[in-house]
Amino acid sequence: MKRPSESSSSVAAAMASVGALRTKTLLMAVPRRMRVVAVAQAARIANWSPAWPSATHADS
Repeated sequence: MKRPSESSSSVAAAMASVGALRTKTLLMAVPRRMRVVAVAQAARIANWSPAWPSATHADS
Protein backbone atom coordinates (compact mmCIF):
# COMPACT_ATOMS: atom_id res chain seq x y z
CA MET A 1 0.00 0.00 0.00
CA LYS A 2 1.29 3.46 -0.84
CA ARG A 3 1.13 6.44 1.47
CA PRO A 4 -1.01 9.40 0.43
CA SER A 5 0.85 12.35 -1.01
CA GLU A 6 1.99 15.28 1.15
CA SER A 7 -0.51 17.62 -0.49
CA SER A 8 -3.54 15.43 0.27
CA SER A 9 -2.41 15.06 3.90
CA SER A 10 -2.03 18.81 4.35
CA VAL A 11 -5.41 19.41 2.69
CA ALA A 12 -7.06 17.00 5.13
CA ALA A 13 -5.33 18.71 8.06
CA ALA A 14 -6.44 22.14 6.84
CA MET A 15 -10.04 20.95 6.44
CA ALA A 16 -10.01 19.52 9.98
CA SER A 17 -8.71 22.82 11.35
CA VAL A 18 -11.39 24.84 9.54
CA GLY A 19 -14.09 22.48 10.82
CA ALA A 20 -12.85 22.95 14.38
CA LEU A 21 -12.87 26.72 13.97
CA ARG A 22 -16.43 26.70 12.66
CA THR A 23 -17.73 24.68 15.61
CA LYS A 24 -15.47 26.51 18.10
CA THR A 25 -14.03 23.23 19.37
CA LEU A 26 -10.29 23.81 19.35
CA LEU A 27 -9.75 21.69 22.47
CA MET A 28 -9.63 17.91 22.39
CA ALA A 29 -11.68 15.87 24.85
CA VAL A 30 -9.45 14.56 27.63
CA PRO A 31 -10.41 11.64 29.87
CA ARG A 32 -10.83 12.51 33.54
CA ARG A 33 -9.82 10.46 36.56
CA MET A 34 -13.13 11.04 38.31
CA ARG A 35 -15.47 8.15 39.04
CA VAL A 36 -19.13 8.22 40.05
CA VAL A 37 -19.65 5.88 42.99
CA ALA A 38 -22.95 5.05 44.66
CA VAL A 39 -23.24 5.41 48.43
CA ALA A 40 -23.16 2.10 50.33
CA GLN A 41 -26.47 0.90 51.71
CA ALA A 42 -27.03 -0.89 55.01
CA ALA A 43 -27.59 -4.63 54.80
CA ARG A 44 -31.17 -5.84 55.19
CA ILE A 45 -31.61 -7.98 58.29
CA ALA A 46 -34.87 -9.52 57.00
CA ASN A 47 -32.90 -11.83 54.68
CA TRP A 48 -30.33 -12.81 57.32
CA SER A 49 -29.75 -16.50 57.96
CA PRO A 50 -27.39 -18.16 60.44
CA ALA A 51 -24.13 -19.65 59.17
CA TRP A 52 -24.39 -23.36 58.38
CA PRO A 53 -21.57 -25.72 57.48
CA SER A 54 -21.19 -26.07 53.74
CA ALA A 55 -21.81 -29.48 52.17
CA THR A 56 -18.84 -28.95 49.87
CA HIS A 57 -16.41 -28.05 52.68
CA ALA A 58 -16.65 -30.99 55.08
CA ASP A 59 -14.57 -30.82 58.26
CA SER A 60 -11.70 -33.31 58.35
